[in-house]
Amino acid sequence: MEKEKHKISIIIPSYNHSKYIKQTIHSIWNQVYKNIEIIVVDDHSSDSSVSKLKVLQQNSPSPFILHVNQENYGISQTLNKALELCTGDLVCFIASDDYFSEDRFTSAIQLFQSSKTLKLVYSNGRELIGNNIGEEIHRKKVKQLLASPPKTILNFLYTNVSPIFLQTALIDAHFLKETGGFNGNILADDWYLNTRMFEQISEKNEYTFDDTIVIYYRRHPNNIHKNTQRHSALKIQFIDKITPKNLKKDAYFNILSSMAFEELKKRNWSASAAYHWKAQRHKANLLLLIKYLLKALLKSLQFSPSKG
Repeated sequence: MEKEKHKISIIIPSYNHSKYIKQTIHSIWNQVYKNIEIIVVDDHSSDSSVSKLKVLQQNSPSPFILHVNQENYGISQTLNKALELCTGDLVCFIASDDYFSEDRFTSAIQLFQSSKTLKLVYSNGRELIGNNIGEEIHRKKVKQLLASPPKTILNFLYTNVSPIFLQTALIDAHFLKETGGFNGNILADDWYLNTRMFEQISEKNEYTFDDTIVIYYRRHPNNIHKNTQRHSALKIQFIDKITPKNLKKDAYFNILSSMAFEELKKRNWSASAAYHWKAQRHKANLLLLIKYLLKALLKSLQFSPSKG
């Protein structure tokens, strides 16, 4: 490989993943690209994560910074602390229950080396369910979105739940710091940062999508998106605080409609109807509501009860 002139800071927010953290760290140690540093901020785990991390730090072949929060501060503050500790010119994120592909960085690094203006590269990954590797996390529609001009992506992020996995990004550190990092007042931390980054990117040659598998994203009952009530709250909060005024109606309609469909898949008829009516308050189109309900009902019949 060409000289490893780029230093990569790998940020790991750790919280109660003692079962998986060793695999995460080992996937970093085994990378082809070696000019890296590991930054772990543990958010006051109550399991054995910290003791395992201390052993891993002592045996690390790469620079390894470990910071343990004195109390549980939450994901945004934890990530911002990690950003303060970074010394690399490129930054990436990985959760403490995920792991990297065998050569996570080579393809993206080559893109950075071939461009003086590139600030952000998104890649792809696969789901991990138990020990089984599943589907790509960026599928056909998301790939089409990521192939669009940055302004199109930004408009989508303002008006739809983000389908873009921040864990697949390799980011210019200076550019990332210019965005202001994570906002502790916004629950949707990844969605927020993805949006802020695309607000700063004006040209397509400052951003690209590289359809390479770089990460394995673990899905299990503790994934934060499984908390339906919390997930619904963060969607509405994002629109309230981030979406521009002229796009709020579209955002409320799109997101409330998607929430209605999710409830429909679970056969929660009353909750689904409630979200549909809330969505229509922002469009005021009864005919559209009826058409949407019929379409959603037909789609829901495609799901078996076990999948619902």
